[in-house]
Amino acid sequence: MKLISKGYFDISYNFLLIILILGLPWIPYYVFSEAYSQTYLQIDKFIIAIILSLVVLYALYRAIEEFKAINVYETHIRFKRLFGLLNYTIPIDKIEVYSISKKKEIDYIIFKVGNKIIYANEKLIENDLELFEHLKSCRVKRRDGIQFKNYTKIMNKAFALFIMTMSIVCAIIFFNTYFKKETPIEYNSLIKISGTLSSKPDIKKPTAKSSSKYIHLKLMGYPEIKFEINSTGYSITDLKKIRTYEKATPAELLISKREFEIKILKTKEPTFSEKHFSWDKIYSYGLTLNSSQIFSFEDYKKKSEEIDKENKDWGWISLPISIALLIWGIKQYRKYFSIDSKV
Repeated sequence: MKLISKGYFDISYNFLLIILILGLPWIPYYVFSEAYSQTYLQIDKFIIAIILSLVVLYALYRAIEEFKAINVYETHIRFKRLFGLLNYTIPIDKIEVYSISKKKEIDYIIFKVGNKIIYANEKLIENDLELFEHLKSCRVKRRDGIQFKNYTKIMNKAFALFIMTMSIVCAIIFFNTYFKKETPIEYNSLIKISGTLSSKPDIKKPTAKSSSKYIHLKLMGYPEIKFEINSTGYSITDLKKIRTYEKATPAELLISKREFEIKILKTKEPTFSEKHFSWDKIYSYGLTLNSSQIFSFEDYKKKSEEIDKENKDWGWISLPISIALLIWGIKQYRKYFSIDSKV
């Protein structure tokens, strides 16, 4: 098992890897802490934290896979990852063919070993010439242009399942738009609360990445509660006017009596969804700041009815999209399943 050429890790790239390993996990950690920061676990934030964790794990996996070093031995090749802590060995006689393939202007060394494709960034392999020379001496075939395989079978199946999940989401949107009967908000189910702003109104405007829009208000005496003006109230609010209000501005809000009793007075038992979704949030259906009415309940209700009508005008589109995504997802999953069954 004579060592022919020892590979070394690129210091600058591995310094970047250290930053990624130390920095990226803090993103899902912050969201997890937000999910557990309320009286009850917030499931919506918990799910987001899990998704972010999976994204971060995948990003770290790809980074660790990218920053490799290779030791070349007489009878095998050893791939070193994560500063040599994670290694795997490939016997040279098991390599069917190798290639140099380009992806996004980067040259990769591709090894085909049975049904597996193993790649290494040629730029980061400083002993690539010794590697090629030894493979040539061992009569391993070289054939440039091997298709770059970026996804595993498990990832392909996961993608198919994701497509089918999106079809279910579209179906839920369709049925909620046309068949779900929601109890309309009535004035007698609301209560007016008064207080003073503990900070300036927090305005979330829609962007190219997110269409969500809302306004958050914080009142002194209710530090754990965000009083939210949702997209309906946002659309009838004069944003220039509301930006002029500062901390300590007198405020009056119309909120649900039930939310007041559950989240502020705590005299009623919350349901499962009330406990675990948006526990720190109370919606406002009318707002007055410094004795000036920002919007009334009548304005809110009228705008809400207009939005419901608009949703029904285009909501039917989600049904054919749902069917198309479901068919596509099933076809993709069956295709990958048939590929697996032949391996």
